[in-house]
Amino acid sequence: MNTTKRQDSFNDAFTKNFVSFALGFIINYINGMFVYTYFKSVVFRQDPRYVLYIHLVINDMIMLTVTVMLQILTYTVPLSFAPCCVIMLISVTANKNSPLNLAGMAVERYIAVCRPLHHSQLCTVQRAYALIALIWAVSFIPSISDVIILLLVQPLSVFTKNVICYPSFLYNTPYHETQSLVVQVTCPPVFFVFLTLIVTYMKVLYAARAVSSSNQASAKNAHNTILLHGVQLLICMLSYISPLINLILVTAWPHKRTIIIFTTFLFTNLLPRLLSPLIYGVRDQKLSSHFRVHFGCEFGLSCPSRTRCDMNTTKRQDSFNDAFTKNFVSFALGFIINYINGMFVYTYFKSVVFRQDPRYVLYIHLVINDMIMLTVTVMLQILTYTVPLSFAPCCVIMLISVTANKNSPLNLAGMAV
Repeated sequence: MNTTKRQDSFNDAFTKNFVSFALGFIINYINGMFVYTYFKSVVFRQDPRYVLYIHLVINDMIMLTVTVMLQILTYTVPLSFAPCCVIMLISVTANKNSPLNLAGMAVERYIAVCRPLHHSQLCTVQRAYALIALIWAVSFIPSISDVIILLLVQPLSVFTKNVICYPSFLYNTPYHETQSLVVQVTCPPVFFVFLTLIVTYMKVLYAARAVSSSNQASAKNAHNTILLHGVQLLICMLSYISPLINLILVTAWPHKRTIIIFTTFLFTNLLPRLLSPLIYGVRDQKLSSHFRVHFGCEFGLSCPSRTRCDMNTTKRQDSFNDAFTKNFVSFALGFIINYINGMFVYTYFKSVVFRQDPRYVLYIHLVINDMIMLTVTVMLQILTYTVPLSFAPCCVIMLISVTANKNSPLNLAGMAV
């Protein structure tokens, strides 16, 4: 993320990675439930509006996963040129997809509100899929051209070297500057998307005001949706100018460089991915009603047709908020504890002196055993809230969990002796 080297202390690096991972997990968890709801309901797959919506959600999940993975990798392992190019290709392409998808959704809403008689003929599912393919092509071509230029101007040996995985360091030849200028002049995506959204939103707002006297609730809902669309657009556009924002802020406060870069990363890459489920998923009555149908069983109703692998409960009686809070707290604590334990395991295996001392052999077995038990226990809790478990996998999970749980006091006895 726009750094020539990592200058953070261990505590700062751990905090940033944990915050990014936690936010990414929360957002992908929420988005994943809406993706599940979409694919479980045929009615959504027959509506171009929801086809474009779910593409936006899946695209955000891809970009979020790759971006958070890239941040964590830059703190933990050196990245060579080749895998960095692959990661950047996916990340940059997905990042460019979002505003183009928003433009397509805006045009679809404009036709639905202002040209309702032509909506069924103009907006079909097949055309929605064709638009998605076009969006990926428009975003992918400039990204892959950067890689092709590297292959042409750089020796193949450069792909084995370690590199700072950031576009300005990766694509730094004069040919890349020329290619970027040509793309911006011939097909300026930011200007095109911004103009499309402004025109369509103004027309939809005008149409909403026209019906406001007869349907105040509908007009208010349209106004709120359009306002959130605008906020999402502006935040998505920030990702295009985040290097400029970093340059201005770092110049003003050079001693806060790493904090500024990380904060910009959160507000331009992570948090915008939370707006899609809020704008369309939670506020859309059809989608939210199907969401409650599919996940109500997991968060409040009994399901006699499945075997529940609970922890001393006959059924889950938590609300969605309670269930989400419990799962997130369990996952966050499990991740922190396993992260710390993993560092001790890494230290053990990197030092021969520890592997030759039975005291440390027993100690590291205790640590690994606790990591196994913690992972299986947290996984079991989350699975009981999210997916049906049959008898066989439930028995396997319980076998591992109970065995690891009984290992701990026996291992402590051995260490005491």
